[in-house]
Amino acid sequence: MFEIANSGTFFLDEVCELTPNLQVKLLRVLQERQFRRIGGRRLIHVDIRVIAASNRNLEEQVARGNFREDLLYRLNTITLRIPPLRERTEDIPLLVHHFIKKFEPSCRKKIKGITPQALELLSRYPWPGNVRELSNVVERGLTLTQGPYLDVPDLPREMVFVTAHCSHDISTDSFAAAKREAIRIFESEYLSKVLSENSGNISRSARQANITRSSLQRLLRRHHLKSRRYLPQ
Repeated sequence: MFEIANSGTFFLDEVCELTPNLQVKLLRVLQERQFRRIGGRRLIHVDIRVIAASNRNLEEQVARGNFREDLLYRLNTITLRIPPLRERTEDIPLLVHHFIKKFEPSCRKKIKGITPQALELLSRYPWPGNVRELSNVVERGLTLTQGPYLDVPDLPREMVFVTAHCSHDISTDSFAAAKREAIRIFESEYLSKVLSENSGNISRSARQANITRSSLQRLLRRHHLKSRRYLPQ
């Protein structure tokens, strides 16, 4: 791979997972800019730029004896820190729409986008798995959705629960405020599910929810839900 990357850029992902033996070999190549193929006799010289990524703090790994300090110094010419997704929630809408376009062809569905309620829930989730987790959630949702929009019922239920009950700022709310927020998310999820199951039909949705048509319409206005989004395509 170093030979193929000659005169270009070599991206080494999860460099913290390299074994001690491979760390030694990588350090030698970076220092000497040359190597031999396995079983080869001829030295091969390369001119490459190396970009290494790690999901762990390499200084901490050095202190624990899991990563060579001299290799860290060799790699660490310029450091670019990418904040976790929970610290850059403004990126979530862009990433969601990117993943919808990416996975839509394989799902063989015409997806127009994502509902505001689902996008708000994704923006509030702490994302321990960062962008990869977001990608998996969107792909899963597109597989499950029955409508033209990715919606709250298409998201993992545990994610909805965590967002509703374990929000990062819930401890700063009063009991009443936290309760109102949990109820708001529950109502939005429930209404989206009912509308999806009834293809946006208000009368059938009201009967299933065991409430009057006017009460359902009032709830839909409160949560900014449009029944036409759930009409069959």
